[in-house]
Amino acid sequence: MTAGNDLDMSRLNLAQLLDLEARINFQVAVPDFSDIDISELLTSVDDLFATAETILPEVKSAEYSLKSSEKQLSVAKGYRSPTLSLRGGYDTRYSSTAKMIDPVTLEQLSYPVWDQLKDGVFKSVSVGLSIPIFNGWQVQTGIKNARLNMQRYQYELQLTKNTLYKEIQQAYADAAAALKQYLAASKAVASMEEAFRYTEQRYEVGLINFVDYSTAKTQLTNAQSDLLQAKFAYIFKTKVLDFYNGRPITL
Repeated sequence: MTAGNDLDMSRLNLAQLLDLEARINFQVAVPDFSDIDISELLTSVDDLFATAETILPEVKSAEYSLKSSEKQLSVAKGYRSPTLSLRGGYDTRYSSTAKMIDPVTLEQLSYPVWDQLKDGVFKSVSVGLSIPIFNGWQVQTGIKNARLNMQRYQYELQLTKNTLYKEIQQAYADAAAALKQYLAASKAVASMEEAFRYTEQRYEVGLINFVDYSTAKTQLTNAQSDLLQAKFAYIFKTKVLDFYNGRPITL
């Protein structure tokens, strides 16, 4: 009864964590782990880190922030250089009240639009040179601030990589420990199974009572349960390593 209640509460907690609306009759599909290959960890921490730092978004974000700060420093340095500018202008004008004067009769005549646009054309070209002499302190201050900002992003990138390396170290150590736990649990189950077979034979011929038989059966069941938990723990830890290695998480 207690185990059933615990199972129902675990399902409810999982449904709440997943923010599922329908929490009644919530079931969990149990993957088939019978064919899972339990073997030594072949990938090293350094290999995992070399892959993870090229694909994880937190590292990419820090790298792009650093590149942006480098561009900002280049822009700040650019303000020390003289600025050469070239400007050109082309405009014309038109007025609905404009009139033409006949040079002979001095009469006012209509002034066609296209004639006004053609006659009112004004063109201009100018060249300018700006030399930053009096704002030198402002430019130097901007360069120093940009350089400090770039250094800050360099430190942040290195800190992000250091944190990632520590996370991978911990994940690798957890997986290695889970593997050792599973191998030890496998040996324990093998020993318990052999011991239980011997106990079962003694019980069948009446050499031991039911209490001793039940105790041996319980010990075997506990060992098998520990093995199953150790197996699931190892699988989970290896999936964490798959995440850092850029592999799809599958069950």
